[in-house]
Amino acid sequence: MQKQPLDLSKPATVAAVNRLLRERGRVERLRSGAGYYYFSEGEGLDWPSVYTFRCSDMSLASWAEEIDSRINRA
Repeated sequence: MQKQPLDLSKPATVAAVNRLLRERGRVERLRSGAGYYYFSEGEGLDWPSVYTFRCSDMSLASWAEEIDSRINRA
């Protein structure tokens, strides 16, 4: 059974962001802190945190932009 494509316009979840990372062939994972989110593993250890209280305060498209900007900085 194939998974449905991610709807980038929807509010994000940690699981959806991590799926987005996996689909892009990345090993980094999104983790939550107190009032912020950070990336672990791989190059994510050097990526800056994202300061938002809830992952869903940002759309999945916004998270994709955050990820792309970090990948392009590397």
